[in-house]
Amino acid sequence: MNHLGTINLETKRLFLRKLTTDDANDIFYHWTSDPIIMWVHGVHKSVEKTKEEIGNWIKCYDKKDYYEWGIELKDNKLV
Repeated sequence: MNHLGTINLETKRLFLRKLTTDDANDIFYHWTSDPIIMWVHGVHKSVEKTKEEIGNWIKCYDKKDYYEWGIELKDNKLV
């Protein structure tokens, strides 16, 4: 397998891209604060915890075998 890492990908409706700490509020309120979604990994109690986790992902983006995308709907820019 030829790994390419977390590269930008685009479809007609979606844009897949690397996450940034600017995404922390959206991720926290739509994902990491939800106990149903985060039941395995543990709910984040604050946006700061989500920013910390995003920071860990960002450190790994240089690795060609690392994949962690933000999925953005082109119509409303939600991550």
